[in-house]
Amino acid sequence: MEHIAHWRVSRTLPIFDGESLDGYVARVAAAHHFPRMAQITELGGAEVGERSHAAFCNKEGLATIADCLQVEPERLRQHAPLLSPHGGTRTMFGVELSKDHFQFTYRRFSPSALKASPHHRALWTLRLFPFCTETWEYLVDRCPHPACRRQQRWRRTVGIDLCDFCGEPLTRAVTELVPEELRENLQQLVDFVHPDPLRREKTRRLLPPELAQLSTDDLLKLVCLIAPVLDHRAGRPLTLWTLSLDKARDYIVPALASSWPLLKGWPHAFEDFIADRINKHAKSRGDENSGASYRFLQRCRKQQLSTPVRTVVDGFAERSRNATDRGYTGQQVADLVGSQVSALVAMRRSGKIPSVLALDGHRLHVLFEKQAITKLLYKFQPRERVERAAGRLGIPSYAVRHLVDLGCLEAAPTPPGRSNKLTVRERSLSSFVDALDAQMPQATGNYPYKLEKLMLRLGGGPKPWAAVLAAIAKGELDAAVSPGSRRLGDRIRFRTDEVLTLPAFAHRPDLSAGAPLFKSDLADMLSLSITNFSRYSDFLLGPGDHCREVSVAQALDLTKAIISTTEIAARLRLHHTSAFRLASQRGVLVKSNGLFDRASAEELITELFEHDPVIVGLDPRIHRSDGGVAPLVVHAAIDRDGRVRLPCHLRNRLGLRKGGIVRFEDVGTGLLMNPVS
Repeated sequence: MEHIAHWRVSRTLPIFDGESLDGYVARVAAAHHFPRMAQITELGGAEVGERSHAAFCNKEGLATIADCLQVEPERLRQHAPLLSPHGGTRTMFGVELSKDHFQFTYRRFSPSALKASPHHRALWTLRLFPFCTETWEYLVDRCPHPACRRQQRWRRTVGIDLCDFCGEPLTRAVTELVPEELRENLQQLVDFVHPDPLRREKTRRLLPPELAQLSTDDLLKLVCLIAPVLDHRAGRPLTLWTLSLDKARDYIVPALASSWPLLKGWPHAFEDFIADRINKHAKSRGDENSGASYRFLQRCRKQQLSTPVRTVVDGFAERSRNATDRGYTGQQVADLVGSQVSALVAMRRSGKIPSVLALDGHRLHVLFEKQAITKLLYKFQPRERVERAAGRLGIPSYAVRHLVDLGCLEAAPTPPGRSNKLTVRERSLSSFVDALDAQMPQATGNYPYKLEKLMLRLGGGPKPWAAVLAAIAKGELDAAVSPGSRRLGDRIRFRTDEVLTLPAFAHRPDLSAGAPLFKSDLADMLSLSITNFSRYSDFLLGPGDHCREVSVAQALDLTKAIISTTEIAARLRLHHTSAFRLASQRGVLVKSNGLFDRASAEELITELFEHDPVIVGLDPRIHRSDGGVAPLVVHAAIDRDGRVRLPCHLRNRLGLRKGGIVRFEDVGTGLLMNPVS
């Protein structure tokens, strides 16, 4: 044997898996009642004094110590943190780490672990992990006896589980436990340097390819760079040899545990973390972490990093500088979506819109993810307000809401920051108009009845505009459209007025109590034109803004209580002047000039609600309220082709309820019209 010790121990002790070299030598020295472990380590060339650790021996010295302890040299070298030839790294259990990661000066321990097995674990020598993964206790390094409280070192060899100075059992020390929520992530980090190579390989497979190719030392260096970004208080202690275990417990260990998910999801998880923190601390400049996020990117220029780590950090910085390829600014999104910047920013801060981290010079800020905005654009397609849709279709606004309920129009979602009023997708509105045009030919003389005139007969509440248009679009109603620039609803015509008996005209909408109504909607319910309604606005609604909204309850109360002259005329097929005189003759209660009490009209004008009303007892000379008299004046329309359209009253008087032939006779003072039997 090349390296032969001057003497050998009398009793060979087995070395435990994962035991530290200094712990094994100290345990052997204590078993042989050596006062100091230097009696063994000086055989391998260790200094007698402060650096009498076996960890400071070279390969030749370790071989000599192995011969002294009567163990296999290769087995001992596996447990020894051997120093590299250049002096910058140490290799333990086949893992090469920077020498700064090791703590040899003081002896750290876990009381419960020593109670279970009195040997010193090699992982306890790593400064970065001040805890034991067997018991999940924070490590301590002082004697538990209140009169001693000395820091444990590697000189005296009373016993691994006893104080070097007073002999107090170290198992009596009291320490805290690592919180449950931190243990899983910490275990993954410890597995990078675990003595078991299978555990090291299993953990490395969880990393993305960009990080999986890094060495263990580079991975731990990256962890040390990320930890201050998570908590800036962990930055300075990580670089100190005099690392306080209290600071490690309070700052470093939680930061290390939080760094594992960021490594596992690199670079997206790290980017999302910084962006999320900027979003949460939007009222202050930066990320509320004393600029640690930017210093992470800056350290690659100021610190001596290995080439692989520098490549990873530079790649993340370059990704952040090119963030404009993956994101929009708030103003760009507002212009695309049609929303307010403040509302969009609020959505981004709440996480409803994903964020993209951007580096602009020396400033980190957040953009809106383009892919998410593309989906948002599909959601917020061009839309029309209810008022504009109503004007395009020629119907009241409440009918547009009814069309949405029927599924003919698609309600558009409200963009962020806009009022929560109903809007419809412009595409669905155009499709519905096209469906109507496809079902309606151009109107001829065979379609004499206008939809707007037929709707005048349906008073007393909201009218079935939506149901009628839906039936036309489905081809269930025979209708035509006259050419021109008027609104669509004003140009729809029917062959006969008997369509009023069809189910579509009986389908009146149920208005929601919260749905806003306009004065034009109330005018439609009362069968009044918008121009005429202006005269009654103050009487019906009281003084106020001409653009104000009307509540549903108020509108329904008014339509149930009031009937207009226009509705009476439409129901009885009379001229509105004749209808007004008829109501006055019958003594219908007057609400205002041209407006009557509906209940009184139903009682006194029974013909109003008959399918084919015949007005009887109509005096051709109707007394006016001022005491004068005037003859009944009835107007008849003559079409271009010469057809005479007699009012219902005249047809009834002539006995031509179902049509017939009349004879005109010139009597000098005028024309005499008689029915032909």
